[in-house]
Amino acid sequence: MDVQEEPVFFENGRGQRLTGLLHASRPDHPVIILCHGFTSRKENGKNEALVSLLASCGFGSLRFDFFGHGNSEGRLRDITLSEGVRDVEAAYRFLRARFPRSPIALFGSSFGGSACFYAAPSLDIAGMVLACPAIHYFENKQRLLGAQGITEWRKKGYMVYKDWKGKGHKVGVAFLDDIEHFQPDETAARIRVKTLIIHGAKDKVIAHAGSARIVKRLTDGTLTTYKDADHNFSGKGQSDRLVHDAAGFFCDLFAMLPEQTHGRVL
Repeated sequence: MDVQEEPVFFENGRGQRLTGLLHASRPDHPVIILCHGFTSRKENGKNEALVSLLASCGFGSLRFDFFGHGNSEGRLRDITLSEGVRDVEAAYRFLRARFPRSPIALFGSSFGGSACFYAAPSLDIAGMVLACPAIHYFENKQRLLGAQGITEWRKKGYMVYKDWKGKGHKVGVAFLDDIEHFQPDETAARIRVKTLIIHGAKDKVIAHAGSARIVKRLTDGTLTTYKDADHNFSGKGQSDRLVHDAAGFFCDLFAMLPEQTHGRVL
């Protein structure tokens, strides 16, 4: 489906410009905010596919680049999870100003999933889908790097993070200091909206066990496990399945709207 999108810009909490692409169906129809993973960008394949499928369902979408990513301002080295949360909040405020009557929901992958999770209690959203969310970020870094790796990160003032293409990116120690203070269980207890978590059982980057634990703390949470999926859902058909499961969740979430066309699409 050929989806017409409008380039948009809005400021984060520090006055820096974030860039996005907005597809709006009708003024009062739902809009989903799409939040990419670490070192990714708004034009990634999952977002492209989800935008198209959401449009077929009659929903709008806003995908944007986090601080230090894509076409947004800032250095990746200076990113923190707190900044990611503020970016999600900024995207929400932008949408709410443009569409005061539209229901808003969230979709986030990995880093974007954790930013959505921690932003959710402060936002008036209808629901959210989190794909392999990095909710227990500090715990995961400890598992991957070990005590020596954490010490080296603090000593150097940065670590080198390799993306899925093998390219290295420097991440400042502020990121480590920041994630240490997040409280997953306390946050989960404050989330009241319907939430779907999708996680691969073979994810070696963000442990599936974290999603299994946190879903029990949610008021209305569901965990869907892809038994053969890794962190990037790179197996045959897995990414397509993820996109369809996410779109199906939003169709069910907003099924009470009489003019929705989701029944003939999914």
